[in-house]
Parts: sequence; structure tokens; C-alpha cells
Amino acid sequence: MDSIRYDLNRVALGGTERATLSDTTLAWIQHQVGDVYSDPANALLLGLTLCEQWQRLQLPIKPFDGALPTSVPQEDYCSREVERYLQLVLAGPHRRALDELLLLANAAHCLLPPLYLPELFGLCLQGRTPQRWHWLRPLIGTRGSWLLVQRADWQKKVAKYEQSEGSVPSLANWYESHSAKAVALQHEEAWYLVAPQDFDALFRYLDEGRQSYHSARYRSILEFREGMRQAFGIS
Repeated sequence: MDSIRYDLNRVALGGTERATLSDTTLAWIQHQVGDVYSDPANALLLGLTLCEQWQRLQLPIKPFDGALPTSVPQEDYCSREVERYLQLVLAGPHRRALDELLLLANAAHCLLPPLYLPELFGLCLQGRTPQRWHWLRPLIGTRGSWLLVQRADWQKKVAKYEQSEGSVPSLANWYESHSAKAVALQHEEAWYLVAPQDFDALFRYLDEGRQSYHSARYRSILEFREGMRQAFGIS
């Protein structure tokens, strides 16, 4: 039941236009009420209702006589191409590109899909400094603001972080602030910090056979970052 509840919440948060229920969840709903495959939104609604009813030991559903919630305003989220890069960052191989992705999203005025916000909250609401949180906050939209109040630990951390002032630096200033670290190309972290105007020179540097042992990895980092910037429409 926990996996079904998780699946239902995942799709409810992301929306049926971006996420689909698993076969296991659909089979469980179908076992309860019959065919649900024709309408994803109706399947989701039925699943959430049944899951709640099941958790309450299958008590009858009482008629709702309260005030209906206000509708969630339509919001424009980032493109599918940006979403693909976000998935790759969260998956791990390019996790160090998260800071740059957040700054690119701010520069492009691009909301991030709600489906990924729980994991982003986990990454940005940890540590001693609120820097990442201040960068993520403008990108979460109405659904993200609602999601934040659903967990007490998130609320507590946000309350602490928002006691300090924070701002989103421009990409140019961010690259400049890391220029000293970026000079030391012996460490993988530096390849996530070098400014884009240096990419061509670094590709030539790799083509000359230097850093040959790690050159494939370093090249993949530059290519990933270059593609990510293009996905945001930032050259």
C-alpha cells in the first residue's frame, strides 16, 4: 500500500500530463472499480479516493460539504529538454552541475516541474548555508509553495533559512567568483566551474592529449554543461 500511495502522490504532484501511474497501481484501482485506463486523470482521482478510504479501514466515504479549494493557476514550466537535464543532474553523474542549473533556470525565468521538487527540497534544505535554497525558491511555483507546508522538517528549515537575506547572483558573477578554483583543472569539480567562454580553449586543451587519463570524463562534463545552457536558451 505504501508503494501505491507514493505512486499516486507522485503523479498528483507532477500532473498526468507529465507522469503516469505504474501498472501495479492501475491494476489495484481496476481491481476495486473496473476499467480505469481510458482517462488518466479519472484513474488518479479514483486511486487517491480509494487509497484514503482504504487507510481508514474502508469506512464509507462521507459527502463533502466544506468549501471547495481554489483552483491552482496555470503555470509555465521548463521545456522537456530542460527537464531531461534536470533528471540527469538529480540522477547523480552530474550532480555537481546543480548550482549552475538553478542559476540558469533563474536567468531564464523558468519554473521547475513539481515532480522533482521533493528531491530538490532534500538537496537544497540541507547544510549550514541557505544559498541553494535562495536560488531554488523563485523556481518552485504555486504547487511547490503548497508542498513545502506538508512536511514539518521542511517548514522548520525554510523558516531558519529565510531569516537571512539571500539573492540570486548573475551567471557572470557566479563564474567570476569561482574563477580561482576553476584554474586548477586537476580536480573534477573545477570543470563544473569554468566559465563558458573558456570551453573552446579547454576542448583544444583536451584534444592536445593533456589530462589524457581523465580526458573523456572532463569532455563529457563540458559537453553536458554546454547542452544544458542551450536547453535553457542561454548561449
